Amino acid sequence: MNVLLFYKMETVGDAFDSLHPDASCSPWVVVGPGRMIFPDSIVNARVRLGANVIINRGPVVGHDCVGEDYVHVGACARLASGIRVGGFS
Repeated sequence: MNVLLFYKMETVGDAFDSLHPDASCSPWVVVGPGRMIFPDSIVNARVRLGANVIINRGPVVGHDCVGEDYVHVGACARLASGIRVGGFS
């Protein structure tokens, strides 16, 4: 999503925020506004995700990973525990 569009929507209280019911997301995950977590995704404990993050279909995000703002984790990707993904990646 375009960064300016995201900020504009956020300022009017209309940022996207979607967690698909077929995704598995630990209750100990910290997620910023604008998340999109697609089906068959697994996001483990103590993961921290920034604003406007996309977790595409089927990836596994290991415990203690950090995804900064505007990160896209591609379909079926695997992030081992403790990985840090920089912003706009």
